Amino acid sequence: MELTFTDCPSPAVRIVGEEGDGLKVALRALDHTRITIASRAVGVDQGALDYAIGYLKERKQFGQRIVEFQGIQFIFAAKVFASDAAMEITTDAVRLLGGAEYVVDHPVERICEGTDQVQRLVMGRSLLS
Repeated sequence: MELTFTDCPSPAVRIVGEEGDGLKVALRALDHTRITIASRAVGVDQGALDYAIGYLKERKQFGQRIVEFQGIQFIFAAKVFASDAAMEITTDAVRLLGGAEYVVDHPVERICEGTDQVQRLVMGRSLLS
């Protein structure tokens, strides 16, 4: 669908940017708001996850807490996927660098280090294989 305005006057105070630069102005605005939108989404996701975990730890069904059911644990373990993908990308970067990454203080070495990432990688691969 295309929307065209022909002979549609607009007062100068209503024009954002220069005439004809609407797309450029809109894209510039998007560049500044993307991180805000992503941050808000992560915050909402984290809040929902925290609430759900708290609820599942308290609620019981069939004599045990819902959080103890394996199917429920799989749902939460699946959240490991993002960490797994990040570690896989980092591992590929390490391979591409061909040994330089093992030098202490190399940027990729610093990204790779940490047992929590390794554990997430192992769990994610285990669940997804």
